[in-house]
Amino acid sequence: MVTIGYEGEKRVDRYWKEIAGEYVLFHNFEGMNDVGGSHQIDTIFLCPQFLLVLEIKNMTGNLTIDADKHQLLRIRKTGEIDSFLNPINQVMRHQQYMKRIVERLGIQLPVCSGIIMAHQSAVIGDMPNDVPIFHVSGLAMFIQKMYQQHPRSIAPQHVELIGETLVTMHKPRDWTYPVEIGKVRKGALCGEGHVMKYKSGKFVCFCGEKGVQPLYQGLHDYRLLISEWITNKDFRDFFMIDSSDKANKLLRKLNFYYEGTNKGRRYLIPKEVWRI
Repeated sequence: MVTIGYEGEKRVDRYWKEIAGEYVLFHNFEGMNDVGGSHQIDTIFLCPQFLLVLEIKNMTGNLTIDADKHQLLRIRKTGEIDSFLNPINQVMRHQQYMKRIVERLGIQLPVCSGIIMAHQSAVIGDMPNDVPIFHVSGLAMFIQKMYQQHPRSIAPQHVELIGETLVTMHKPRDWTYPVEIGKVRKGALCGEGHVMKYKSGKFVCFCGEKGVQPLYQGLHDYRLLISEWITNKDFRDFFMIDSSDKANKLLRKLNFYYEGTNKGRRYLIPKEVWRI
């Protein structure tokens, strides 16, 4: 599922409101390079002083990058170690792609990159200096520093030309795939991907995370992969709630549009369930 990453991007979105100045944001940009390679860029920040390519990671735990082996390592609270692709390689590849686009337009504009760690419990350990890597709470300060490093501005029509070019090049792919329902991972998941249990009106994980936000993530997954409609029975089965009454109270609290009565009642999961 891609919703954990999506939630990370939503967390970063809240901080953009604090950024002053004239700029344009492109979220979830998808384009193709000259040899048919795909570029999926989380966020592009375009202003008269520079273009910034950002990779967003919504990960928990102690995070370090082994530059020699080109991998991101995460140490969980349990001591387990997970390995991921090196985000520096990813964002630098996207940076070069954007740089070629700007140069072909005949415009001299610095093209930069950065990596944002969006989860509040992420601990950023040893990192190479190739690309700035920082917590989302430092976004406004980072952008201000970028303005200071790149004081020269290009003409407004050049900014507009770059923006129009990116809009034209954006070609989102169809990510619709056949899904085997029996293989869908059920439940409300914490930031580390553990299944949480419903207790006293909240979802609680053995790792210590608790709250109702994982419920919205799970409902988003259900709507995307299974159906936009959900019954009490389906709700209990997917979120592993043992009581019909508990499920009914929670569904009523969500205040979704519904049809039918008693056991035949079904609830419509809003398309923008993340915004609840």
